[in-house]
Amino acid sequence: MALARITVTNFQKALPFLRQAYIALGVNPNIFRSCAVEELDTSRALSKCNVGVTVLSYRTCHNREDAQRGRTARNIIVQYMTQKSAWDSGPLPTNVRLGFNSRITGSAAFSRFLSQRDDALILGTHCCALDTGFAIGTHGKVRIGNYCYLDACTLLAEHEIQIGNYVMIGWGTTISDTDFHPLEPAERICDAIALSPLSKDRARPKIAAYSVTIRDAVFIGPACTILKGVMIGEGVFIEPGSVVTRDVPAHAHVRGNPATIVQGERS
Repeated sequence: MALARITVTNFQKALPFLRQAYIALGVNPNIFRSCAVEELDTSRALSKCNVGVTVLSYRTCHNREDAQRGRTARNIIVQYMTQKSAWDSGPLPTNVRLGFNSRITGSAAFSRFLSQRDDALILGTHCCALDTGFAIGTHGKVRIGNYCYLDACTLLAEHEIQIGNYVMIGWGTTISDTDFHPLEPAERICDAIALSPLSKDRARPKIAAYSVTIRDAVFIGPACTILKGVMIGEGVFIEPGSVVTRDVPAHAHVRGNPATIVQGERS
């Protein structure tokens, strides 16, 4: 089998693509020392985009099975080496992970991104977050699956937001896992004082945050609001302008404020 040594200067960015290459080759993806690849025109591939992956040596595979695996691995590596920037407005924060062929657009996407977690935002493969805002608090995290489309929406996460595969979210929609302020009047006064310039570092009252979970193949129309603690089942259709305050069962069709199931209609 042909062996090639790969040097990775941006290891975290290359990691998902190298894992795919190893899996295609039938090799343990946790071993990142060498892999089998078919002959690769490195000079042409590297001239397109210098992203820190260099094939230092290669030999041609000698049987059909190895050659097919080599071609698959080669294609994955070339796709990595030639792909465009994942965010159109600059380098991604170091604790953001994007899968292959996923894109984030909009200069304000990370203007309120404060998370200190190593895995603050994970976006799967073949996703597009168009002018979407990721307002993730210090301890918050967001997980988004594969083949998702987010159009000018806002994700507010102080705890956790989980979104499955094949999910579409319309413009102007907000998903929040917290109210960002206490609900009790006395606590709201204390919170306002703590946030004022004269607070003298007074601590804010504890504010509840509960995970939001959105299963696979969900459609969320424009200008919707998804509130904390909600679980939206697989295949749900949410009409534009709906305010979702409670769990929605799989394949339901909902609308309104608060959102209720449209009787006799299933998505």
